[in-house]
Amino acid sequence: MNSLDRIQKIIKVFKILTNIAMIFAYVCAGLLVVTAILMANNSSYELISGSAPKMFAELDRNKTIAELLCDFVVCLTDGLLLTFTQLYLKHELADGTPFTNKGANEVKSLGIRIIILPLVAIGIISAICATFNAELPDTMSNELSISFGIALIIISIIFRYGSELESKVNGNSDMKQGEQFES
Repeated sequence: MNSLDRIQKIIKVFKILTNIAMIFAYVCAGLLVVTAILMANNSSYELISGSAPKMFAELDRNKTIAELLCDFVVCLTDGLLLTFTQLYLKHELADGTPFTNKGANEVKSLGIRIIILPLVAIGIISAICATFNAELPDTMSNELSISFGIALIIISIIFRYGSELESKVNGNSDMKQGEQFES
């Protein structure tokens, strides 16, 4: 088994794991928004709080709704990032190699999205907390996504270089497919 075959097997495993995580993120996002809607609806809230009055006695309804909506934004953002990852993995498996200009462009775009989408989510979460007069969650750090995004952008450069080397060795080019080389 050569290195490319190993890479493809690893990509297949990552594609399956990404699909599972993506579905989980969207299901969680759906459950969170439904729960927030039920909490915001007076008749639903009274029905729920009436079934367990001690549990709901110390509950601040507005802060709970804000927390649910903030978690919804996080899950939705994760789902979107996993969807973009899933698309890249699908295209990589179809190409049979990560060393294509198209693949390098997709990895670079994914890296940029991994940097930007969490920042947008933090902005939305800040607006939700301000609207409901709630405190910002403590876990709003973005260093990991920025680091991972930068790593993906660097990996895209490596993939592009591999594509160029492969083109030189094989005497053909990905650019024949109408793609522009971006530096």
